[in-house]
Amino acid sequence: MYFEHFGLTQPPFKIVPNHEFYYSGGSRADILDKLVYAVTCNDGLLIKIVGEPGTGKTMLAHMLEVNVPAEVEIYKVPSLALKKNEIPWVLADNMGLNLGKLSYDRAALVLQQHLVRKQRQGRKVLLFIDEAQALTSTVLEEVYRLSTAENEPFKLFQVAMFGQPELDALLNQPQLRNFRDQVTHCFSLKHLGKEESGDYLLFRMRTAGYRGPQVFSKSALKRIFSASKGSIRRINILADKALLAAFLDNTHLVNNVQVDVALRESWFEPAKVGPIPRVYLGLLLGSILLTVFLWLLKWQATAKPAPETPITPLSASRDASPPVLSKAGEKEGVVNAPASPPAQPTEIAALANGVSSVAASDVPAAPPPAAEIARQEKGDKVVKSSEDVLVPALVKNKPVAGHGAVGAGKKSPEKGPRPSTSLATTTALEASLQTSMEWLRKQDESQFTVQLAITPPEHALDEMQRIYSKSQLKPDQIAVYRTLADGKLMIGIVSGAYPSIREAREAVAHLPPSLLEYSPLLRTFKGIRKEINS
Repeated sequence: MYFEHFGLTQPPFKIVPNHEFYYSGGSRADILDKLVYAVTCNDGLLIKIVGEPGTGKTMLAHMLEVNVPAEVEIYKVPSLALKKNEIPWVLADNMGLNLGKLSYDRAALVLQQHLVRKQRQGRKVLLFIDEAQALTSTVLEEVYRLSTAENEPFKLFQVAMFGQPELDALLNQPQLRNFRDQVTHCFSLKHLGKEESGDYLLFRMRTAGYRGPQVFSKSALKRIFSASKGSIRRINILADKALLAAFLDNTHLVNNVQVDVALRESWFEPAKVGPIPRVYLGLLLGSILLTVFLWLLKWQATAKPAPETPITPLSASRDASPPVLSKAGEKEGVVNAPASPPAQPTEIAALANGVSSVAASDVPAAPPPAAEIARQEKGDKVVKSSEDVLVPALVKNKPVAGHGAVGAGKKSPEKGPRPSTSLATTTALEASLQTSMEWLRKQDESQFTVQLAITPPEHALDEMQRIYSKSQLKPDQIAVYRTLADGKLMIGIVSGAYPSIREAREAVAHLPPSLLEYSPLLRTFKGIRKEINS
């Protein structure tokens, strides 16, 4: 219908092979030349041509038939026609040879004698087997036996096997090793690329008689390639329907409107979706866990407050406080600052009233920890390491507000039932730990952070919620990590990253009085990492 509209002399996009419309782009010209050589100048048995549906295997077979010399006799054998113990009769029928009701051995011998005579007459026999991936291993073994005649140095015929990628899997079977070794030429056909698709469309139009500029707009070419994935068969179907739509719209330029019409009138198998990369699965899982964690925090903030559970301050009795070492290197981990003078009653009163300036006044604003340690006065208990510095915001060896000490031999009585570690709580805590570990790894190991508390895992979420309620800190300003205290698994809670100890002290000085009862501890990220890895 649209031939006259576009000045065509014949259909440009017929699916039936026509050697005039053979597109030599995309390395197809080289493949054809090599195929002709393999048939005319090579005595090997097998030639393998593999390609996905729509890559032009049928057209290539047609072009090979047109281009081989006259002395080559080509016989096309459908793969479905080749069945065990019937192959001699199938091949003989294609060659015009009547084997009648001979036995298999006799029929095979007569066929081989016929092929030997052709060879001696200067003729070559080439079998085309289409859809070869549908063959069975027993059929291929039988073809291999028939190709070799006793006392003859040459192969009686050649086989050109055209098939889909599954053909490679078939030939890789162990029992076909001898057959596989006879493959002398292998060719692979690919779908057209984006630029090749545009060239192909214009080539077919020109061959059909069109003399104008490119009839398909850039957007139309892009959409055709996207829908066809470079499949020649699909390109032909879409282009033919799009030209008809352009004729009906009385336009000589095919654009997206006409291509969309063609797509609606066609049916293609949906493109295969590959596996989701692991990185995206990890991000999805992390997002789900974080959502659960934030929901739990919101629920806890609006729910009825749970019974008070023992807080785990970082300083209490001598047994519970981080060890003060007299020799450098005796233990990695938490390190106390130089011993403070005995506490005065006024200091105790200040602590009881929650005065936040105690932390800043007890520790002088000094040089970085390494310099402080280097100039300690005689008689001080000095630790020659700058892993961690304890901020003495509490009177030494005195628990505050009735709370117990972490790792102490004696535990304070709990003020309520011990919460159970539910699946939701564990999931939320794991999400927070995973997010925190990523943050901890990114920090400079020489920087400082403020450790607010250390608590058993089952109390961790309650402790974090208590910290949020007593301060202006937000969930993304708190990090948690696993550690051991007295051989028990605990959760450390830290906040902030500060380049110097002075900035860390200033941060402690600005903490709400209610958080000072936790005895905040200055830690280096190096010390925390060693603690995590120990």
